[in-house]
Amino acid sequence: CVANLVANPVNHQSILDEHCLEFIVSFLSSENEELISLSVDILRGFSSNDFSRPLIMKAHAINPLLKLSKTSDVDLQREVMATLCNMSLAGCIGEDPGQFLAEIDTTDLVSFLCSSDRTQSLFGAV
Repeated sequence: CVANLVANPVNHQSILDEHCLEFIVSFLSSENEELISLSVDILRGFSSNDFSRPLIMKAHAINPLLKLSKTSDVDLQREVMATLCNMSLAGCIGEDPGQFLAEIDTTDLVSFLCSSDRTQSLFGAV
């Protein structure tokens, strides 16, 4: 499974060379909850890699991830927030804030900032 392979950063480049990132991002909008969960797991793995983060932005993954952050599935929500935090705290958003702001609905960020959940409010603040 790709989610297991992505756990090791050594595999990231080989997987990305197969041009599968856009497909993974498209699965975030699936009706299949298992497929969504696996896609988020894969993106979380990729988001730990400096090389992969700009590619995740380019694949337009931020808005679907922001939408999924509001899911009632707490485990999925935790993975989504970890992915978003990896993207923000690791400097990807800071390198090109204009691209990030072009990708997101700023009302989502405001709702995170006002959230009672500490992880969400941290992400909104970052």
